[in-house]
Amino acid sequence: MLEELITKDDLREQTEFYDSEIAKLTEEIALGQDVNFAHKKQLDGIKNYIAQVNAMVGMDTDSTKIYGELLKKVIVHNEGTTDFYLNCVPFGFRMTYHLHRYNRGHQLDVFVDNCEVI
Repeated sequence: MLEELITKDDLREQTEFYDSEIAKLTEEIALGQDVNFAHKKQLDGIKNYIAQVNAMVGMDTDSTKIYGELLKKVIVHNEGTTDFYLNCVPFGFRMTYHLHRYNRGHQLDVFVDNCEVI
């Protein structure tokens, strides 16, 4: 402006533009930090949950009360695909599996083929 390359109004418009860009980027950085904090909090919750599950592994029981504490919901789509939703995380797991039947089909083994986050 001092060298008369731009007018006072042009300088004001550029300043307003860059100030708005700085404000927008500052907000994006703050949101990114909040997302990182939320992810860390979720990860800490999952680690705590895994520790509790590991503590229960030693129990010799098939208690539905224990399963009720762990599972929020189970959806069986068809033989070979099931969704599990746990109480500790805001997402689910889709497990695909196949069965091996033996002893005239009364006993079986379940082999997990794939597990993905849904």
